[in-house]
Amino acid sequence: MKKLQCEACNGRIMKVSDAYFECQSCGLQYSLESIKNSIEVSIDHSQEISNLNRRALDYEKAKNFPFAKDYYNKALDLDSVNITALEGLERIKKEEKYSNLFIVKSNVLPQQNIENFKRLLKQQKDIERDIYQEMKIINASASYIVIYEFSGQVRGEWSGTACHNHREAQTVYKRKYDSNLHREVNRPTTEYVTQVDRVPVSGTSYFNVDFRVLSSAYLSRKMMGIEDSQVTDIMQKFTKNINNISDFTLIPLESGDVQTNYIFNTYKDNVPIDFDEDANVREEMIDYQMDDEYDRMRRAARGKIHADKVENLNLDCNFFNSNEKKILLPVQIINYVYKDKNYIAVFDLVTEEGNVITYPIDESLEKSRQKLKELKKLKLNLQYEGLGLGVSLFLYIIAIAVQSEVMRGFVLVIALAIIFVFLADMIDYIIKSLKYKSCVLDYKRYMDSSYGAFFQQENV
Repeated sequence: MKKLQCEACNGRIMKVSDAYFECQSCGLQYSLESIKNSIEVSIDHSQEISNLNRRALDYEKAKNFPFAKDYYNKALDLDSVNITALEGLERIKKEEKYSNLFIVKSNVLPQQNIENFKRLLKQQKDIERDIYQEMKIINASASYIVIYEFSGQVRGEWSGTACHNHREAQTVYKRKYDSNLHREVNRPTTEYVTQVDRVPVSGTSYFNVDFRVLSSAYLSRKMMGIEDSQVTDIMQKFTKNINNISDFTLIPLESGDVQTNYIFNTYKDNVPIDFDEDANVREEMIDYQMDDEYDRMRRAARGKIHADKVENLNLDCNFFNSNEKKILLPVQIINYVYKDKNYIAVFDLVTEEGNVITYPIDESLEKSRQKLKELKKLKLNLQYEGLGLGVSLFLYIIAIAVQSEVMRGFVLVIALAIIFVFLADMIDYIIKSLKYKSCVLDYKRYMDSSYGAFFQQENV
C-alpha cells in the first residue's frame, strides 16, 4: 500500500483513533471521511504480475498453451495493458494457428507445372485441334490449400438374409394323351426344381477407414465462370486424385516455417497459404468419399456371408478411434480461355499425375470415334459371315460326297447369299475404316503442326 502523505508538509500520516488520522511531522489531523475522499489509495501488483508472466512463459516454452494463456490472462486481470502478457498471448495465438497442422512438400515448381500443362493438352485424345492457336492462359496461381485426412476404425453391424439354393426332386402331374383310352390323362413324372432356403444372418465386422477430402474455399473462388455441374465434377475428380497419391509425406508446420508480408498474407517457400475453408465443400466431399467407403464395407460384409445370394443386407456403422489431420496441400489452378469460353486445370504440386483438366472437345473427331463402334460391329459381323462361309463349304463337300443334288443346290444358294452379304459388309468396312483413319491422321498432323509451332514461337 502506498504511504499516506500530508498535504501540508508531505509528512507521514498515521492513524490515531477510529475517527482521526494525524501527520507525524506537523500534527495536522484528518478525519476518516477526508482520508477516504482526498487521499488516493492504490495497490502495487507489479511483483505479482511479474510472477504470473514468468509462469506463463514457462508453460509457453513447454508448449502447454492452455495453462500459458490462463496465466497471461491472470496478469491482464491485474493490468489490462501489460505489454508482456499481451505479447505472450499474441505469440500463442500464432503458435496455435499452426499446431496440429501438417504440410505436404511440393515436388513440382509452379512455372515448371505451367509448361507441363501446355504439353498435357496434346495428350487429351479428343481436344480441339486448334487449341494451341486459340488458347490463352489468363491466370495461373499456386497456393497451399486446406484438406483433411480422416482415419479410424468402423464397427459395422450387419444383418440380412442368406439364400441357399439346392436341387430337389418333385413329383408333378402332367396331362398326357393315352392311346389306349383315346384321351388325355394325368400322369405322374419327376422333375428337379431349384428350392431356396432363406436363413436370417447377422454379425459384426471391423473396418479401417482412411481418406482425404477437400475443405478449401480456394478452388471455388478460382472456378468462377465454370458451370456448376462441372465444378462438382472437378471437385470429385480432384478428391479422388489426392486419395491416390502414395508419396504423401506429412511435415508438421512450425510458425517459423512461414513468412508474412506487409499486408498480412502468409507464405511458405514463396507460395501463398490459403487458410479459408468452405464447410459445404468439406461436407459434400466427405459424403462423396463415404459413399465409396460404405460400398466397400458392404462388399466386405457380403463376403463374410457364405450363400448363393444375400437379400436385404443392412449395415450400421459406428466410428471409433477416429483421427483427423488438417493438411496444407500445394496446388496450382490454371484458368484459360478458348474462343471466349472459360476452362480450368487443377494440379497438385506433389506429383505430375494428379490433375483435372477441362477442355474443348473436337466434335468431328468425336463423331469419328463414335463411328469406330460401328466399325467394330461390322468387323464382328464379317467374322460371323466368314464362319458361315466355312460351314457352307463343309456342307457342300458333304453334299458332293453323298451325291445329293438337292442338298448341293440348297447349300450353294445359302453360300451365295452369305458371300453377297460378306462382300457388301467388307466394302462398307473398308470405306468407313479409310474415312476414320483419314480423319484421325488429319487431326494428328494438324495437332503436331500447331503443337510444334506453339512451342517454337514460345522459345523465340
